[in-house]
Amino acid sequence: MASSDGATEWVGPEMAMFLDLPVVTMVQEIVECDGPVWRVKASVEHGYRLMQVQLPAVFTVTRDLNTPRTLSFSGIIKARKKEISQMGSDELGVSAESLGLKGSPTIVSGLSPQEENKRQAEIIDGSRDEKADLLVQKLVDAGVL
Repeated sequence: MASSDGATEWVGPEMAMFLDLPVVTMVQEIVECDGPVWRVKASVEHGYRLMQVQLPAVFTVTRDLNTPRTLSFSGIIKARKKEISQMGSDELGVSAESLGLKGSPTIVSGLSPQEENKRQAEIIDGSRDEKADLLVQKLVDAGVL
């Protein structure tokens, strides 16, 4: 979902763009995963959205999707003995200019705290047609339509 350096949540969508694949961000649950079309539940502010996606696709996930297993003592000991291989730009066949800050397609120019969303709600009474007419008029008055 987010990188440990800036947590900007851009890596998944950028990968999808470079690979020309659909992307769904903030996936909290895989609802159905049979066949080439998956249904997933993705977090949005104060709720979720159900998405149906044709594979292959890129998903960024939240911590709600999976609970990691607890490490065993023997697993920790084995992990300490494993060799960590490192690869540089030469081994990957990538130019140094395309890596790091110099090669980043995005630049964070500033960060600021998000203001609390103070939405107003209004209940519209009347018949279905009256409600629809009043809603459309309110949207026109607000400049949305």
